[in-house]
Amino acid sequence: MAGRLTRPDYREHGGRGHRAARQGSAALPSSAPVPLAGRAHARGVALWVRVSDPEFAPVVAGGWATARSGAHSGGRAAVGETDVRSAERAARGLALAPVFADNGGPVIERVRVWLIFWGRDWMRTDVAVDRAAVTFDVLQILMSPYLSGLHQYRASIGYRTPNESGLLEGLVTVASDLGSSPPDPPTFLEPDALHATKKVLPDLGEVTTLIENLLLSETIAAPTDPNRLYVVVLPDGVGCSVDKNWTYGLHYAIAKGYPEKVHIAWVGNCGSRAVISSVFSHELVEAITDPEGDAIKATNPGRTCGNPDPTNWCEIGDVCQNAPGQTSTGVTVQGYWSELDQRCVTPTT
Repeated sequence: MAGRLTRPDYREHGGRGHRAARQGSAALPSSAPVPLAGRAHARGVALWVRVSDPEFAPVVAGGWATARSGAHSGGRAAVGETDVRSAERAARGLALAPVFADNGGPVIERVRVWLIFWGRDWMRTDVAVDRAAVTFDVLQILMSPYLSGLHQYRASIGYRTPNESGLLEGLVTVASDLGSSPPDPPTFLEPDALHATKKVLPDLGEVTTLIENLLLSETIAAPTDPNRLYVVVLPDGVGCSVDKNWTYGLHYAIAKGYPEKVHIAWVGNCGSRAVISSVFSHELVEAITDPEGDAIKATNPGRTCGNPDPTNWCEIGDVCQNAPGQTSTGVTVQGYWSELDQRCVTPTT
């Protein structure tokens, strides 16, 4: 185990428990869907497993509490406006009590991604997944219609036309010392009792410090735009179980004196291109719709995600971990919950 700090408290930074994606036993091509199913366990960690594992089932149940979602202006929800989403649901003959509802917090209306590869291994040419492959898949996800279904949650969220697509604003590789940040991400081991293995996770404080050092050195654009999302892609073996069967991801937000909160995500790496793109897509749709934990969330997280903990961010990707799909260009992604369709969707048109 590498690392300079003790195990961090993930809640300290406004985030929620990390999740894991199950690796296949064989190498997967970049376009191969990853069959997944999932639920959240008692600590708020949503786990992705193969559909064939019978002890795991999607946690989706009825009895949702009624919550209001309305028309909106700007990044935050407007108060007291007509509930157009309920009207749309009624027109489709759907129940008015939503599974997910808008709590009024900030959203990312048109995401501007900074992709940050951390670790000296990214400079190697013999890695299982290289930077070019990850960058290609991220671009395809951002430019495809995959994000178009998010507009239903708030009128200000775009992504319905090519002119509203997400943007890849910058690429950075950190493979040497940067201020107090080392060339490789410090890690810690955490038991995964459910699967009789251990997780090699990045130290969350060090991930945050890396972003701070990149901002201080003006290597990345400052969070003056609320649409910026800094995504750290970890090297092979980090954000991964020791048996390389599980890949993890997390998004969170911190306040650091900038005009806007700093929106951060990290994506683990067990050497599967398809799983990396799937985990990225999961964190992306959740960061867009709930970047700070107070926007689009489950009305009854105890039922939806199997975790009644109020600090758990039960979001639109968490309930759809058994919904693998592809973009219109064949990149592996995960579906997300659609209130209008009452199911998991992967838009391709």
